[in-house]
Amino acid sequence: MDFYNFRLLLLILTAIGCRSGDSLLPPNISGVIGRNVTFPTVLPASISGVASLSWTFKSPTQPQPSPVYTRLNDNEKVASGYVGRILCNKTTFALQLGPLTSMDGGTYSLSVITLDMVTLTAETILEVLEAVADVKVIYSPREPVEINSTVVLTCVAQGSSLSYNWMNGSAPVVADGQHVTLNRSQLIISSVFRGDLLGPIYCIAQNKLESARSPVFNLTVSYGPEKVAMTRVPTDEVLKKGSNMTLSCTAQSSPVADLLWLLNGVLLPMKGSTLYLSGLTEEQSGNYTCMAYNNITRRYTVSQVTTVSIIEAISGTNISGPASLLIAGNSTANLTCKALAGKADRVVWFKDGKSLETTPRVILNGDKSTVSILEVQKEDAGKYSCHLINSVNTDIDNYVMVINYGPENVKITGVKQVEVVDTVVMTCLAASVPAPTYVWKFNGTVLDTTTAEYKINKPDYRNSGIYTCEAYNPITGLTNIATHSLLVKGEGELHDQLSDGAIAAIVITVLIILAVIIAFIIHKKRKVTEFSFLHPTLPSESQDGAPIGQCTFPHHIKEKPWENDPYWHLTVVLHMRSTLCRAFSGNSCIHLTLDLFKGVVLCPWTSDRYLVDFEGRMLEAMMWLYPASLAGTNEAEVNQQVSLLLSGVSEPLLDRMCM
Repeated sequence: MDFYNFRLLLLILTAIGCRSGDSLLPPNISGVIGRNVTFPTVLPASISGVASLSWTFKSPTQPQPSPVYTRLNDNEKVASGYVGRILCNKTTFALQLGPLTSMDGGTYSLSVITLDMVTLTAETILEVLEAVADVKVIYSPREPVEINSTVVLTCVAQGSSLSYNWMNGSAPVVADGQHVTLNRSQLIISSVFRGDLLGPIYCIAQNKLESARSPVFNLTVSYGPEKVAMTRVPTDEVLKKGSNMTLSCTAQSSPVADLLWLLNGVLLPMKGSTLYLSGLTEEQSGNYTCMAYNNITRRYTVSQVTTVSIIEAISGTNISGPASLLIAGNSTANLTCKALAGKADRVVWFKDGKSLETTPRVILNGDKSTVSILEVQKEDAGKYSCHLINSVNTDIDNYVMVINYGPENVKITGVKQVEVVDTVVMTCLAASVPAPTYVWKFNGTVLDTTTAEYKINKPDYRNSGIYTCEAYNPITGLTNIATHSLLVKGEGELHDQLSDGAIAAIVITVLIILAVIIAFIIHKKRKVTEFSFLHPTLPSESQDGAPIGQCTFPHHIKEKPWENDPYWHLTVVLHMRSTLCRAFSGNSCIHLTLDLFKGVVLCPWTSDRYLVDFEGRMLEAMMWLYPASLAGTNEAEVNQQVSLLLSGVSEPLLDRMCM
């Protein structure tokens, strides 16, 4: 039976008894192009069996139904357009069609004739959908800028009847209507922030049957630069000339900012995150700034300013002093401190390790580079230090100032009494710079010794006398003199003397007894031999060779013990007043040493009137003074111009020596 006749028979049978079978098929079925679709059937349980069934199709472009599949008893018939694409379940009569094409969409009808000659009919509409594929996200603008840009993300996909969902990670994107807006396939972000599109963001395209998701999408939003920070190594604000410096700069920016360097507002040729400067010079002092530039956002941001001063270290410090010699009281000294290289911020002076104090004589100029010392004194001598100080170092120079002075405080040290078996050492001491030269004299006669020490081995009586030391400073041109009296005694004579305390006690006792005796004599005799030392009878003018003053003592001479020993030395100490010797003013004391035949030592008068009486024996002495010849002379010369005549001496006085 051909398909036409089979179809005709089916129509006749259908016309015999027909009822609706809406429950046999769902009203709508969807399928995807390229895939299979099944038309499910639900047959009533009351059906005893099926005599025949048929599937037909009609579309908007083909309003007349056309057969798809027919079955009569065990005979099946598939329309030519469906061969190889149709599979009908013999039990449930469900029809599987595929792979679908876009032309398969339309209305499919099922007609079933049961063995009871009951006809069941139903129809369903097949919607053929395009497969969801090639889902992706496109966006604009290509280089969004934070705050400035509104970003539009569009979900693009192949397929029909699509709907879209946006996801950020595992959470759906929620629209707030202002910052984030959803418009079907578009996700719109106004005034985008840098973190809005970090993702992972993706979109899902779907229809009734399937869905597909786009690849993960991340969009970088350009921002910055901001938080530009600069560091410097070393961190010192002042660096030594010739040292090295490294500046580093960081900035938050997307994309990475270009880092530029400025010195005092002028762009440097160097770029990058690190600026390394070696061998710094003073010209590189100033304010350094790092500027970050984002070529997408077109924004500039600068760092904080770092200031560095490049200073040359001080070197070659030198103190220049006076070219001529300095003499205490006569010279002015100027010390000037300068450096060969570098500039000092401060100048500090020290003397002998202590801070130099200014006085009316010690003056610092305005910048303290020069110390002026007016009328230098010996105390100004010492080590002067100049400290030149700046921010990178301190340089020092020292200057030793020598002040020439003296001689001062000239004195002779040594014993005044020695025995003939001793060694005499006399030392002349003088404060002087430079050390003085020395001239020694004995009783006015120049000696051969020119050192500070004069030594006599085994002296004899002739070495008794006045020793003079003349200290001479060849720089200052000054001379100062000291004298020293020396008495030489026989061996053992010094050890036989009483102690100073005993002598003092004896002298006091003798004076008391003497006072009692004198009082008794005055009381008994009323006539006493005495002399006036201060007020002798003097002629108004001296004659050539004649003395102008004379003192005479009563005397009783029984013997002359000095005749056998003509080499004794006599030391005379005279207290003279101006009334007696007009060559001297005020109280004066002249130490005289004279070579006599046999002499004694006359103790000085201690009052204006003095009575000489030793153990009842009287001493007569005559002293001749020539004051006119003494005028303008020194002590050494006086020694040679005083005459002393002794007419007699009592024997107990021979051993008495008085200085």
